[in-house]
Amino acid sequence: MRRGALGLWGLMSLWSLAVLPVPAWAADAPVKQGTALPLASGSALAGLGFGDKPYILSDSGTFFDTMNRVAAESRRSCGTLESFGWEIDGDVQARVDKLSDSLLGSLHQSKFLVKELKSKLLPDNGMVQAYTAERTDRRLMVMLVLSPPRSRTEKTELVLLICNTTQFK
Repeated sequence: MRRGALGLWGLMSLWSLAVLPVPAWAADAPVKQGTALPLASGSALAGLGFGDKPYILSDSGTFFDTMNRVAAESRRSCGTLESFGWEIDGDVQARVDKLSDSLLGSLHQSKFLVKELKSKLLPDNGMVQAYTAERTDRRLMVMLVLSPPRSRTEKTELVLLICNTTQFK
């Protein structure tokens, strides 16, 4: 999400995507301020720990459906899904860069071959980045979604979705 991909101010929100169910995404993604959501120490699917612990997000099925639709473009399907989220304030760009660089660096360090995944279903506006991460024992799809605040009382949110994938035959 670096290298000029996230010019935060003036970018369209993920929720403006016509191909995704707007109310469902909007209902699942926000991390509510002041709520006691559980924190994740790591991703069991990727076998990685989180230095900066995210909230564990619940999924009513829309995250899974979206990941499966994106995976299907690459002749894959998603199995188990993990969803996490961070509230971001202060220097949003620096924090998002740090979180995404840390995640991708950890995947590389764990011997995953990481490739950016292009999808016709995802906007090309820097708000959503998708990757495949593969090694001999695991095939993952990873998606980072940046959601700017919808009001002055909310914070920017970064959502991380990880699913294990299998290829269609």
